Amino acid sequence: SDSWARRGRSHTRGLLGDYDLALTELGELIGKDPQDALSMLERGVIWFQKREYEKSLTDFDAAIRLDPLFVRAYACRSQARLMAGNTVAALQD
Repeated sequence: SDSWARRGRSHTRGLLGDYDLALTELGELIGKDPQDALSMLERGVIWFQKREYEKSLTDFDAAIRLDPLFVRAYACRSQARLMAGNTVAALQD
């Protein structure tokens, strides 16, 4: 589907350091489908790459609320918590 292609492009943009365009595209996808846990996770990853750990945590928390069995979201949240200096919470994930 179109969302898979756009999410893939956003992921590639993030890898290439084009964070702002990736964030814009992922924001549009989330705006169209606020229940899209994967796009929420991907946006959190971009925030993480920008070292915006609190923003990444917001998106990882949202992805986990949308899909409580989303293991990758817990792993990402743990890394973001660690980078934000919250070691105890990181270990809980």
